[in-house]
Amino acid sequence: MRIRIYILLILSITFFSCGVKKAGQNIGEDKALASNPEAAMSALIFAEKVLEENLRIQQHERKQMGYLEVQMIFETDNFVTDNFVGYTSYSNQLYQDSSKQSNYDGFILFVGTYKNSKSAEYAFQELKTNTQTRISELEGMAGLFVEQVQIFERIRKSGGMITQKGKYVFYLVETCTEPPIGANWSDYENLFLKSMTEKNEEIEVINADCEKDTFLVQNMKASR
Repeated sequence: MRIRIYILLILSITFFSCGVKKAGQNIGEDKALASNPEAAMSALIFAEKVLEENLRIQQHERKQMGYLEVQMIFETDNFVTDNFVGYTSYSNQLYQDSSKQSNYDGFILFVGTYKNSKSAEYAFQELKTNTQTRISELEGMAGLFVEQVQIFERIRKSGGMITQKGKYVFYLVETCTEPPIGANWSDYENLFLKSMTEKNEEIEVINADCEKDTFLVQNMKASR
């Protein structure tokens, strides 16, 4: 098991350190792996704990102005800058449809990558505002922001957690059914937070629970 985790970490580091090329130009060098490599590695270790040998990892480049559902979660700054580079999905390979981004079945975690920590921090601050917007407030409007708000409406009902560390923004997928492991979703969230933080460390999250129909911005600390 440790050998598998090590191989997955190397693959993840290779992708992020190489950056993403678009139109022949490198737009995403990963300086965070030098300054804060634990963020990406912690996500990978968490996914390995949850799915073990069934873990599937997929890397996705940012598509310019694309209405790709998962990508829309991480888009900020009016969707016009290149601060957002791409994202990584962690899913259960036993789900045949887990390659389809419009269907979260089988997915446990999405990790958005930004150019640097400052870009990720800015994105998270903007997401804290965007998740509070209701689709009813945008009646008669159209565009990328409306698409994003519609996604957040769905997450608000099914549950989910969004947080940021280093140059990454993390979206922990939750549903109204049983969690992949653990007795309940609180235990599952705690497992994720334990992977992401040090002892006694608090981290700010955007959190939604099933059928609560609200996003709460709060500081959370894992129980150990």
